[in-house]
Amino acid sequence: LAKLVYAFCSQILLTYGALDRPALAAISFIDEEKRQTLNGIVHPLVAHRRSDLIAAAGEDAVIVEDIPLLVESQMAPMFPLVV
Repeated sequence: LAKLVYAFCSQILLTYGALDRPALAAISFIDEEKRQTLNGIVHPLVAHRRSDLIAAAGEDAVIVEDIPLLVESQMAPMFPLVV
């Protein structure tokens, strides 16, 4: 959250300090540079968490991932099955 506040200022926070997702979306989704800034902060964290979860799964586990824009981001080839 601190990295997001540093990049987008405190206007993305609710009065009690939690992330105001609609405010962040309003700022970042209308400006390509800001969207890239957001992606640069969030995507590495998501990738790290994903790696941790996959590593913790059993060898015979079936892992289901719900990834918006999977095809558009050209990530589909990374997966053995896309439904």
